[in-house]
Amino acid sequence: MIKSKKLSKIKTIEHGFFNKTGGKSKKIYKSLNCGPGSKDNPADVKKNLQIVKKKIKSTAKSIFLTHQIHSNKFVYIDKKNTFKSKPKADAVITNQKNMPIGVLTADCVPILICDERTKLVAAIHAGWKGAYKDIIDKVIQFMIKKGSNTKNITAAIGPAISAKNYEVKGEFKRKFIKKDKKK
Repeated sequence: MIKSKKLSKIKTIEHGFFNKTGGKSKKIYKSLNCGPGSKDNPADVKKNLQIVKKKIKSTAKSIFLTHQIHSNKFVYIDKKNTFKSKPKADAVITNQKNMPIGVLTADCVPILICDERTKLVAAIHAGWKGAYKDIIDKVIQFMIKKGSNTKNITAAIGPAISAKNYEVKGEFKRKFIKKDKKK
C-alpha cells in the first residue's frame, strides 16, 4: 500500500493506493485484482477487496465502487443516497463516516481528495477522456458547493502509467493545449 504524506496528516481518514501485489487472484489475474467487472473469479475479487478493507482499517460491509465509463460523471453519497446497482461514474464523493470509496485504475490516474473541515472525501478515476471532460474540476466545484474552500482541500495523485510507457500523437496533445487556452 502506498500512502500520501499529505493525506496521512489528516487523522480522520484512512487511505491508500494499492498495486497488484498481495492479492488472491490466480492465473492471468494473479494480483490484488479488485475489479468485480473483470472475468476473474468473483470469490478472489471479494477476498482482494477484503484485503484492501483491512489495510485501510475499515469495518464497513464493502467498498463503494462505480462502474467506470471514462467520463466526467460522479456520484455523491450522503445519508439519503442508496444505490441498488453500481452507478456509471468515474468519481465518488461522500461525507459519510466509515464509507470506504475507491476507484480502479491501470494506466489512468487515481486521485484522492479530502476536506477535513467539511468531512468530504472523493476518489477520482482520471483517464484522459475524463480529464479532458474536466472530471477533477467538476468534483472540486461540487465540493465547493457543499461548503468546501479550496484552501482546505488536500489532494493526492496516485501511481499511474509513466510518460515513457504512454505514447501520444501530436494531434492528441494539441487537443488538450487548445482546450486549456480557452479557459
